[in-house]
Amino acid sequence: MKEITIRDNNGGENSLQLELIEELGEEGYVQQLYDFLQGKYFPSDITVPTDEKPNLTANQAWHVIYCLQEHFGMLDDRFERCRNCGDIYDSYEGGTTIDDDSEPKMVENDGNEVEKAWEESEYGNYCDYCRPD
Repeated sequence: MKEITIRDNNGGENSLQLELIEELGEEGYVQQLYDFLQGKYFPSDITVPTDEKPNLTANQAWHVIYCLQEHFGMLDDRFERCRNCGDIYDSYEGGTTIDDDSEPKMVENDGNEVEKAWEESEYGNYCDYCRPD
């Protein structure tokens, strides 16, 4: 499993990052960043005027995290956002992705279970609590 690693200015591992990951877990670390970007969390040890704190929408905040994963390589791309509840989850530990490659779902039809293809409107990433399969 690939771990999140950010280097400090001297090329060593960022000890503050490691402390946060130890305290929150890697998934919690990304969730805290997501909450920070939305203005739901702000570190108590940093002082800035209220009007300068981030206040992004959930979609904007996720876009920043996605770019940090996919383009900048600063966060592991195993972290996903559930399309239903919006929580961050570790796709190595759970959750599912529904897309055109997903196996058909089983649905009740006149007392019988039958296979049915997923609707495109159901495509997306889901945490274990919200997964529709």
